[in-house]
Amino acid sequence: MSIFRPERVAFLAAMLLVAASARGHAETLPEQSEFLQLSGDRQATYVEGILQGMSYVMLSYDRAGYDKWVACVRAQRLEATVEGVRRLLKESPNENPNPVPWAVTRAISTRC
Repeated sequence: MSIFRPERVAFLAAMLLVAASARGHAETLPEQSEFLQLSGDRQATYVEGILQGMSYVMLSYDRAGYDKWVACVRAQRLEATVEGVRRLLKESPNENPNPVPWAVTRAISTRC
């Protein structure tokens, strides 16, 4: 069973496909300002999609830590994670060339 809602993951996949076709393969993730302009629900969907990808990687490479990590992520409210991402993006606008995944990773790694 997935820890994330399928309709949000489907939206994320569609958003990434549109971004990839519009910009080319090298830049498939939204820039910080584009992410911040999304509605709260769309931001949550994007963050949830990144968490889904992190979950897949964790399952593939660290089975021993997977259950603990998933339990920690599930214990956190998605809205709190999105708020942490917004805060990090505003505080450190040029910290990383892939700002949204970087901010999600930082927001989660402080708790899990």
